[in-house]
Amino acid sequence: MRVLQIARPALGGMRRHLEGLCAGLPSAGVEPLLVWPDDAPAPPDCGAVAPMRACIGARPHPVRDLAAACQCAARARGCDLVHGHGLRGAWVAALASALARRPLIATLHNLAPAGVGPLPRLALRLALGRARAVIAVSQAVLISGAALGIRPGRCRVVPNGIDVARLGGPGGAGWRAAAGVDAGTPLVAAVGRLAPEKGFEILVHAAARLRAAWPGVVVVIAGDGPERGRLEAMVGECGARGAVRFLGEIPCVAPLLAAADVVAVPSIREGQGIAALEAMASRTAVVASRAGGLPETVIDGVTGLLVAPGDPADLAAAIGSLLGDVAARERLAEAARADVEARFTIETMIRRTAEVYRACAG
Repeated sequence: MRVLQIARPALGGMRRHLEGLCAGLPSAGVEPLLVWPDDAPAPPDCGAVAPMRACIGARPHPVRDLAAACQCAARARGCDLVHGHGLRGAWVAALASALARRPLIATLHNLAPAGVGPLPRLALRLALGRARAVIAVSQAVLISGAALGIRPGRCRVVPNGIDVARLGGPGGAGWRAAAGVDAGTPLVAAVGRLAPEKGFEILVHAAARLRAAWPGVVVVIAGDGPERGRLEAMVGECGARGAVRFLGEIPCVAPLLAAADVVAVPSIREGQGIAALEAMASRTAVVASRAGGLPETVIDGVTGLLVAPGDPADLAAAIGSLLGDVAARERLAEAARADVEARFTIETMIRRTAEVYRACAG
């Protein structure tokens, strides 16, 4: 079976999802063919068939979207299914699948955006209405999709899965040594796209509060995005200078996660939370906001701690409680690793996605 994968991914979670999906589908008897935006960074390695570039812009545009759909339709005619990822990917995939007369699958990776205008809402409703199945990465995403007119009977929740084997190994001491962070220094890490919905502004303010009880604390943020300049300026303004470091986009987060005492996931809106999953698999204690799909990923008091979204004081208090309690960190971290192995492996995600393909290919 061949499946055309169409996406307009931002840096971060959706890209990592597609990398894992495209790498793992051949083991399930599915050949993925990836379509990647022509203005995006280099696409992931998808094996024998090189990804195709298409003009999938960040915002809707009737002429460019139709041109992209025509490009995709030419390749879709050699496929059994068309799979669109995210709202932009689903829209272009819907047009391409109609032109190529191939069944459509769509995956919603994020909560439905608020304030969508009537015309874009109608277009998305028509696009998703064509899909034989709509996959949501969490129950929260599925519920939010009702605003776009998705019928629950065609929806399946298939959580993101991660490659557990590459996380949780040694490497933390090496990262600390390379970064000049002493073994005894409290280290808090965060990973993600520097965008408003990820809540890094809340973490910067929490870092300023943490310094009162933990003067030497280091908060490291890995990732890039449109908010970076504003966040860097905010560090000095709120009294966190010297406590917060920005690493930019890094090729591998595993050593950083292994080095950290606590990983913070301060999102205001979150579809599921791949960063939380990666931290949990790394056997590092997680403090996450009670936003979107994160409560489905992190079980409060069992596999991590949940705090009120948008509340720096609550975030700082939870992080501080774990910095001061090694036994609690270890208990949460081990339970989190076991939960990821039970519910959120890449193998489970691949198997369940392939089951959706086979059910819809007829």
